[in-house]
This record gives sequence, structure tokens and C-alpha cells, in this order.
Amino acid sequence: MIKVFTQDGNQLIWRSNGETLVIIPWGENSFRVRSAMMREVEDTRHSLLEPTPCQAEIALGEKEASIRNGNITAVIRHFDWGMKSQISFYNQRGDPLLRECDGGGALNVT
Repeated sequence: MIKVFTQDGNQLIWRSNGETLVIIPWGENSFRVRSAMMREVEDTRHSLLEPTPCQAEIALGEKEASIRNGNITAVIRHFDWGMKSQISFYNQRGDPLLRECDGGGALNVT
């Protein structure tokens, strides 16, 4: 079975159906989320400030992975049908802050 979730240092990476999605801590209690189709994700920063160093906690599963940075957690769920993902963000109490729409994916191209 091909792993869809991997970790590279402080980065949580999801790969499926030609899409690559990367979530990385970006300063205290925040993330930077990037994705690309049919290529590796570029590390272009343009006008972003340099993040303060921080250490994330990453947990990898077969259908779900999470990354926690301080008071915020991002969870990626992988769905075999359509080989898509869904990202949700939670606060320190586990309350949902933001979630992608169903049937989406970071680059839902129709």
C-alpha cells in the first residue's frame, strides 16, 4: 500500500492523485499550507516574514494525519474515493475553527 502521509522534519505532507499538500508551522500557533498539482510544492516566500522557530508534533495514520503547533492543530483526512483530502483546523480545546468543504481538496480543479 502506498503511503499518502509522510513527514519531513517539521512538515506534514499528503500526496495523492498527482497533488502534493504541505502543512508547516509558521510561527507560534499558526501554519502555512501550500499545495501543487503534478509537481513538488515550491518554497516561495514573496512577502512573508520569516517565522519564529517552533517544534510541531506530527502524528501519521493510514487515513488521517495531524500536526499540532502550540494551540492549533490541523488534521488531514484522506478519502480513497476520488483520492482527495480534507483539512480541518482546531483550537487547543478541540473546537473546530475551519474545515474545507466536502468533496474538496486543496486543489479541487473541475
